[in-house]
Amino acid sequence: MLKTKQMLRILSIFLIAIGMCSGMIACQKKNAYPESHFYQTWQYEKYDGELEVFRDETVDLPLIRGGRTQYTFEKNGAFMKKETGRNDAYLFREGTWEYQKEDSVVTLSFKDGTEESFEIEEMEADRMVIKPLMR
Repeated sequence: MLKTKQMLRILSIFLIAIGMCSGMIACQKKNAYPESHFYQTWQYEKYDGELEVFRDETVDLPLIRGGRTQYTFEKNGAFMKKETGRNDAYLFREGTWEYQKEDSVVTLSFKDGTEESFEIEEMEADRMVIKPLMR
């Protein structure tokens, strides 16, 4: 009888430990990025299949014709997109951004009424990999 109670106790502890571990693993999935990483300027680095790679503006990237698209995200929900326009002149577009943490999607709402959205595939403090969803 004592061995059965001990075995049940050990089994219970084991199951609780497994449950805690699986909870910790779930927290590491891609939608667990800290929102504070957005509050900076991101510059386009490269296109990799269907994904785009952006780096922190402090990363020294080689010059490219037409310049690099940049996104600047502010804490208050405002953003600015700097992209190449006609004759390689920069075009600055402003609006608001929203982060849906449950699916790692960022939606950009421009002042002209247009929207863009992308899913964050990877994020570090100085590197962000996105999958464009709507342009």
